[in-house]
Amino acid sequence: MITIFIPAYNEERYLENTVQTILRAKKTIKNLLLDIIIVDDASIDSTPQIIEKLKKRHAFIRSVRHEYNQGFGAGWKDAIRLAKYTKFIIIPGDNDASLDLIIKLFKYRNEADMILGYYINKEGRSRLRNIFSYFYQFVYMITFNIYLLQLNCVAIFSTQKLRSLKLKSKRFTISAEINIKLLRSGASFAETPGYMETDLDNFTPLKLKNMWEVFTTYLALVSEVFITSRNIYNSKPVRVRLRD
Repeated sequence: MITIFIPAYNEERYLENTVQTILRAKKTIKNLLLDIIIVDDASIDSTPQIIEKLKKRHAFIRSVRHEYNQGFGAGWKDAIRLAKYTKFIIIPGDNDASLDLIIKLFKYRNEADMILGYYINKEGRSRLRNIFSYFYQFVYMITFNIYLLQLNCVAIFSTQKLRSLKLKSKRFTISAEINIKLLRSGASFAETPGYMETDLDNFTPLKLKNMWEVFTTYLALVSEVFITSRNIYNSKPVRVRLRD
């Protein structure tokens, strides 16, 4: 049983295909129940109409509509709060995660507290985006002594553990905040590879607002992990080897 969070902001071109990819993955896993929550972050295209159509077609799809753009982090918090099931996964609304990766995450969902995907076809992204991503990951790895193949990617979590976190990030840095806090609190984890199905390369982290979010989130995490909440975040994560 899995709750799926689909963040959607102006995803009229891809949202239906994203849901179809999820349903195709579901068919490969016996007796798998899904709870899909689409969070529309104030889209100004036809995304709201597409969501309503999907809800009429599938009873297990629910939605949240933000009247103004609140950022990726707000969608995470809404979905975690509303989740029905014990496992929680985020799948981007742009259909970026390939079918094979989603199937693997579904398959291994009970092997650890966190099953983290990582993309192996990063050559399709721009050089600037890859440079930023590798630098971003390197800084987090060295600072927090956490070693992952990709810090921000499609992943499946224990819903209970997600709800135990006090999350502060408002935008895309919430993924790093979640991963660092869970791993530093001693969560078990495993990693599995997959492909990016599409690559829109909408690279926005270098915008001033996003750079400020990256900087402030990093400083806040350093403060929490090493000073104000160090008694909570002083454990080592447990790596789990996945079975074929």
